[in-house]
Amino acid sequence: YYPASGSGSNNYLSYIISPGQGFLVKLKAGAANSVVFKNIMRRAATPTATATTGQPFFRTLNVAAPSRYWLNLSNASGSYGQALVAYSQEGTTGIDYGFDGVEMADGPIRLFSRAENTNLSIQARPEFVVTDEVPMGFNVTAPGQYTVSIHDKDGVFADGQNIYLKDNLQGVTHNLSDSAYSFITEADNFNGRFEVVYMTSTLGTANPELALNNVMVYKNDNAININTGVLEMTGVAIYDIRGRKLYADNNLSGTQTAITGLNIAQQVIIVEVTTVAGKVSKKIIF
Repeated sequence: YYPASGSGSNNYLSYIISPGQGFLVKLKAGAANSVVFKNIMRRAATPTATATTGQPFFRTLNVAAPSRYWLNLSNASGSYGQALVAYSQEGTTGIDYGFDGVEMADGPIRLFSRAENTNLSIQARPEFVVTDEVPMGFNVTAPGQYTVSIHDKDGVFADGQNIYLKDNLQGVTHNLSDSAYSFITEADNFNGRFEVVYMTSTLGTANPELALNNVMVYKNDNAININTGVLEMTGVAIYDIRGRKLYADNNLSGTQTAITGLNIAQQVIIVEVTTVAGKVSKKIIF
């Protein structure tokens, strides 16, 4: 992480990279293939409880303290991914080289914010306004229950500003400042399911195309689980890869169902879900 930006560090409370530590530099496209370090980039010495001289090694920026929060996405076994959003005078809503940290796209659980179609582990944004909205996405390699929670916060968020997670699939807005938010998902990459907002609002189905895209179908043990979020489900049909119908039920209601007792060998199947907003097909391995 780049500590001089005020948006993140290897220890998010220290702002210091100690001597002897390695780090990676991602250069802007077209930049020279070298990095120059100068004495002016050293951090001013700061006394501590155990020393009166010298701490290394970045310069202090004369800017207002940022307002930040760290969100974790975790599973029941304790594995997690983390994303940081930082509001400061230096940030923008676009890509800020030297401030933003592009997500490395590795690991079984990944949480990231989005800007200009880019996944970010660290995102610097302009000075905080309560009307801001931050697109969030995640990637998990196994289906199941996951939890979004606040790991840490400072600035206006430590002073009482609420952080809300907006679930576009379920049609709910949850106050993370009060408690963590748990949800069930299939294994995949989801760029449009979540947003972080700072005011509550009523959600509806004004965008049925987005709601259809967020319909979830996944295998759990020997059952096929279907969750249509905010859309009422009316029917389900299952086909094999050759187009032969294996199962059908056109008398469904509600937004969730689990199909069991399918007598089919392990294979790729196509699950067609009918909702009040239209049909969507998902391909899974059963």
